[in-house]
Formats: sequence, C-alpha cells, structure tokens
Amino acid sequence: MNTITSSSNTKIVVFGGTGAQGRSVVRALASLNEFQVSVLTREPESDKSKTLLTEFPNVKLLNGSYTSEVGLRTAFADQDEYFWTFRAYEIAIQSGLKWFIFAGASEDRFVEQGYVEKYRNSHNIVGSRLSRWLAAQPVDLLPWTIMTAGGVYAEMFRSLLKPFPHGDGVIFKVPMDRESIMPIIPVENYGKAVKWALKHPQECIGKFVSAAPFPLTFDQIAEATQQVSSKKTEFIPVTVDEWMTNISSHINPEARLPWGAVRR
Repeated sequence: MNTITSSSNTKIVVFGGTGAQGRSVVRALASLNEFQVSVLTREPESDKSKTLLTEFPNVKLLNGSYTSEVGLRTAFADQDEYFWTFRAYEIAIQSGLKWFIFAGASEDRFVEQGYVEKYRNSHNIVGSRLSRWLAAQPVDLLPWTIMTAGGVYAEMFRSLLKPFPHGDGVIFKVPMDRESIMPIIPVENYGKAVKWALKHPQECIGKFVSAAPFPLTFDQIAEATQQVSSKKTEFIPVTVDEWMTNISSHINPEARLPWGAVRR
C-alpha cells in the first residue's frame, strides 16, 4: 500500500486546471508553496494557460489530453496525486500514484427520482456512478478520496443565473420548480476542500469529502437577494427554452462551445 504520511513537497497533477473548479484547486495549492503543481492542458499556448502561468509562476504545464492514454501516461509520470476523471484509475495504479482524488458525486438523483426524465442530469449521473465504483475499490491498491459538491457555482449569478431588471426590482427566471433545491457552491470551496484533504490524509482516504455547498430553493435565493439589495426580488419558474432565450440576451452560446464541439 502507498502510505500518505506528509504533503510536504508533494507532486500533484491537476486535470481541468484552466477551468473553474480546477483553477480553484490550482490557486489553493500553488499559494502554499508546499506542493509541486502541474496542470495537464491540450493547449499550453492558449490565453487561459498563459494566464495560469502568469498568476502562478511555480506551476508547470503538461501538454496532453486526459481523453487519451498517451496523455494520461504523460500526466501521471513522476506524480504523487491526481484530480479529475477516469480510465485514469487503472493508469494511476500502473504509474505508481500515491493518492487518487476524484471529483465525484455522492448520490444519483436520477435513480432517486425513479428515473423520471426531467430529473436526468448526465454530469451528475456519470459522477455518482463512477464514485460508487471507485468507493468499492480497495485503498491498499490505490488510496482514494472522492470529493463531492454537486452544486451550481455561486459565480453563475453573474451570468447564467443572472436576475433581470423588473420594474423597480429584479426577477429570477430559471427552469426550476419552486420546491426544487439547488446546491450553491463558491468555486473557491473546491480548492479549499482539496487543500484540507491533502493536509489530513488519514481523515480522507477511503472516504467521501464534501466541498460544502449551500442547499437552497430559488424562493430562498430571491428572498436573500432582496434582503441584501433592498430591491424587490421575485422568482418565476420558466421552461428551458424560455431560459435559453433570456440568457442569450447577454451570453452568446455560439462563442462558448465545449472543446471539440462542431458548430452546426
């Protein structure tokens, strides 16, 4: 068994380090100057990658993709820990990693709701099912920790969840039922949770660790917004199509296609 006794000078590779969650992890770890942090990226010359190096000059970029075995082997060479996604587990063992930290989910909400289609969330389904598989693996083969949050970024209230002016106040128009609970999480919580885990391995190995989201209904969010802003705030449930039309007024979805997506 690979025994984790100290995080001092530990080598860590972060997948998705130029994205919101991964960047939070990079920021938290690089600020300590106790870890040798590497970030796997498909585009080391991209603006996001260059910005990462400017902000964190002690971070190293690795050119590759975690969606290929070559990229995974490049990433895991001479590393101690890993953050993000899969086939990775097997190559992590082959590469001699000491600790596998996986961004997963603690429950499958689609199953909990009896497979009702409107509750289907592909991201949550994949994360929860891989998490359950990983939780069944022996820690003496490869120590693992499953980092959970299952939340929507609090920062999205400036973009996708942004309220709209309405009379002398504002109104939230979101495709959620009034009784639906949405976990809200500041992006920085991911980095704080991973940093804490690395400092407390014996409390985290073989366990689920929460990044502490705040479970709220949108009526509660509207009420809190009104208390803080002193502006009348309402919430109106809308359809997904209505929501997409509304957010397209300030976000161009065509300019935010996922990597590798084909414009139609």
